[in-house]
Amino acid sequence: MSVLEDIKALSRRLDSLIESTGTATGSISLANGEEITFTITTSSNSNAKVLPVVDLTLYIGSVADANRLPEGSGITESQWQVIGPWSDWGATNNVNHKTKIFIRNISAGTQTVLIKTISRVIVNSPTPDTTT
Repeated sequence: MSVLEDIKALSRRLDSLIESTGTATGSISLANGEEITFTITTSSNSNAKVLPVVDLTLYIGSVADANRLPEGSGITESQWQVIGPWSDWGATNNVNHKTKIFIRNISAGTQTVLIKTISRVIVNSPTPDTTT
């Protein structure tokens, strides 16, 4: 087998290891001084180990670039505290992976916080090598 064929075969096997979740959303209303920790759980349906890359965005009020927390042009960042995201290894058993993000409304008045997330996941269920 040539080097190019080896690379193509490896690419086919790796492509089958990377999965993508559907988009998940959630929301909560927070008044001044209230806080929430959102938990994103990425699991394997086949009980295989998972290693996720979790992409998430927070919005205040509605989903729009101006409402993105942080960096939205319509957001006063000093009114909010955001910590994370982080992997909660104490709550993760490699089959169910937990990612968390903490949000506190310091002084923005009562607002709806929305989270939108999707994960790309490496799953420990390799495709058998059929090239040999």
